[in-house]
Amino acid sequence: MVDNRGFNYFMVNVLYSLVSGLIYPSFPLYLRMSGLNVEFTSYALTSMNIAGFASSIMWGRVINRPENRRIAVLIGTIGGGLGYLTLAYIKGTLTIIAALVVLSIIAGGIYPTVMTLISETGGVEHMGYFWAGGSIGYAITTSFAGYVLEHMGIRPLFIISAIIYVSSAAILLNIVNYSTHRKPSDHATPLNTNDESFTLSLSALYIVSVFILLFIDAVKNLYMPMFYVYEANVNMAYATATLSVEAFLEVPFIVMFVQLIRRNKADSWTALSLSLALGSLYLVANALLVRGTLSAFAAMASYSLVWASYSVSSSMIAPLISRGNRGLAYGIYNSVFPLANIIAPLCMGYSIASLGYRLSLILLSAVALVIALIAFLSRPLRSRINKAVVNSP
Repeated sequence: MVDNRGFNYFMVNVLYSLVSGLIYPSFPLYLRMSGLNVEFTSYALTSMNIAGFASSIMWGRVINRPENRRIAVLIGTIGGGLGYLTLAYIKGTLTIIAALVVLSIIAGGIYPTVMTLISETGGVEHMGYFWAGGSIGYAITTSFAGYVLEHMGIRPLFIISAIIYVSSAAILLNIVNYSTHRKPSDHATPLNTNDESFTLSLSALYIVSVFILLFIDAVKNLYMPMFYVYEANVNMAYATATLSVEAFLEVPFIVMFVQLIRRNKADSWTALSLSLALGSLYLVANALLVRGTLSAFAAMASYSLVWASYSVSSSMIAPLISRGNRGLAYGIYNSVFPLANIIAPLCMGYSIASLGYRLSLILLSAVALVIALIAFLSRPLRSRINKAVVNSP
């Protein structure tokens, strides 16, 4: 069997991020255009992410067993395609919200499956290919999603998403087939898993750090376009295009961080700490500097360093978790994203309504800076994780 893993990992995230770029930043704008206020929009987004949170953990448990991964892929791709096609032709905002909740459950197993397979048959470089593909896909569709939404409505976005989901099935099945023809290498973790206090400290600090970063990411995708449009007077098409420019800039930085880690010039924990600090600066820059289109593009571009450093930090997971539990581990890891998207709309919706966009961003930046300092000063954790990642597949 031809080993084209890197290309497949890259392409599968290109495809799914094409859909994310179409729907993720556009749907909140669609709800606002439909007459819903910020609070109700936040509640709608929260309901969708509750479904995503639960389904990610559920699918993680299912794909712990390798024989279940093919069915998870087929349900996610074919079911997801049919779901988006249905969304294109149903009417009523509440009905569309309910359908997206169901779709979140159906497609929830795709990312945990792919990341589990990368951890078993790939390494840091392959995880880098995966994240780079995500950045490119997201960049492509966010460049025109706002324009399409403004001039043609949300239906074309749903139709394109349906086509992408169904067409992705072949690549995903190829990834699953490769894993069945190659015995995965179970690299035992060099960390002392009997050290309960270490394990708990590591898990708590890592999960909190990832949660804060994904909270910021949710704010970036869901609220920054609205902030630019309704607070900084940026045209809607330009507001979503800022996400495209930023995502393209992520790619070279992801490659840079992967190479630094592989050459032992940096480690995954430092990348995570740096990402938190940069995320804090990104929020401050938006709160204080964005007053129009050019400043919005400049502030959003700075987020490319935040996401690039965060992306490569996910390589620390594989060497810490035994192969038999990696499906659940990546299910939990991917559940943090919808969890952040559950809490972010509730917190930010209330905060923005009470304090306004700018002060809300400054408060969030302070939280990120505190966690960044705690993570950066945790040198014993950093050195032990670095040793594990270097020895991982």
